[in-house]
Amino acid sequence: MTDVLGVFDVDADVRWRLRGGAWVVRLVAVFYGLSAAVTLFATGSVFARTAALSFACAALLWLAASHLERGSRVAACALLAFFLLGEAYVRLVEGRLSTPGMLFDFCVLAALGNAAWGAFALDRARRAAAAPQSATRERDIEAP
Repeated sequence: MTDVLGVFDVDADVRWRLRGGAWVVRLVAVFYGLSAAVTLFATGSVFARTAALSFACAALLWLAASHLERGSRVAACALLAFFLLGEAYVRLVEGRLSTPGMLFDFCVLAALGNAAWGAFALDRARRAAAAPQSATRERDIEAP
């Protein structure tokens, strides 16, 4: 799919945005899974509930990443909203500020914002591609 001038491949750009966001979400899911595994193996059953919750979050993130990669606007907005709410909680309520952590958070935020942009652009492109077909069908039906 190209833009008005015919020089920009919108579909490739959108897919790149969606894949980038999905892989960042998968990376975060792996971090959750690894932290759960380390917690479970290092402490035994003392923090089993915490480890189970981390594994569940990792699985949900992985599932949301697959939906995001397919272009789900709901998944893109939900992931971005949950990330922003989580960061607001950590920064405002707990007061944790670390430069390396903030750099990682900024990269995740940029990737999720880019993926949300891609999901909405994909929806616009799909609607634009479907619009001429439906108008053509209406003209064919109205013509005697």
